[in-house]
Amino acid sequence: MIVEKYDIYEFEILEGWRIYKNDFHKIDPSDNISDDDKFNFIYCLEDMLLIYNDEFTLDLGWYGDEDGQYTIHFFKGNWLVGELLEKHSSNKSLQIATRINEILMAFKNGEFDNINGYIVDENDLNNQSDFWDLNNFEPTNPNTPNTPNTPNT
Repeated sequence: MIVEKYDIYEFEILEGWRIYKNDFHKIDPSDNISDDDKFNFIYCLEDMLLIYNDEFTLDLGWYGDEDGQYTIHFFKGNWLVGELLEKHSSNKSLQIATRINEILMAFKNGEFDNINGYIVDENDLNNQSDFWDLNNFEPTNPNTPNTPNTPNT
């Protein structure tokens, strides 16, 4: 049995969903831990959590160096062909863990059913969008034009 140096966040996984990877530790950059541990358990983990089902993916990583943030990407599809439905960033792990649970519950309650997201299709040469160009991303609800709609915010 492997003993983790720091506790890992656990999530209530919905039926049909799977965890591919979970290296999301209950630590923050502001915690009184060694710089080496911050480097190994936060700053170098762009891929720290991946939860998915047949249609949707929730991805969490740390983006940036010491001044970076945890960032959640929740999308229909995957990184190559997908529709980003929500992006949320924070340097507080508990805030991120709470938002992940909120996203999963919003999904369960159908709150993403009528959301239009940011579409990326790496196979479509006419689609110039990519997931790195997301600083101004706001999903919208097509039933209320021009109204951003981010569930549970």
